Amino acid sequence: MNVWLTPVLLVTSVHCAIAAPKYPEKPTCVDPEVREEIREIMLAGLKEALRRQTSRVFTNWMKDPFEQPGRARAGLKRSVEAYIGAQREAKNWNPPLCKG
Repeated sequence: MNVWLTPVLLVTSVHCAIAAPKYPEKPTCVDPEVREEIREIMLAGLKEALRRQTSRVFTNWMKDPFEQPGRARAGLKRSVEAYIGAQREAKNWNPPLCKG
């Protein structure tokens, strides 16, 4: 019985994954206060992520000085570029406001 159950579950799982929509058809509306609260949370998360990444880069430098500080500089450059881009996206994020 287990021999048949595994392929059936696999096919069913794949079918459900393919059939499920990847994104909602229309964005969820939010109140202005909630939108700004979410934006503040996103920006705080980005700031924390950059802090952690900076710490990781320095920790790696201490563990493996090979080709440093060039590797650290390159890693931090990518991190800062990602941070700036993500901040821009978070600041421009504007889901529709709920009516009524």
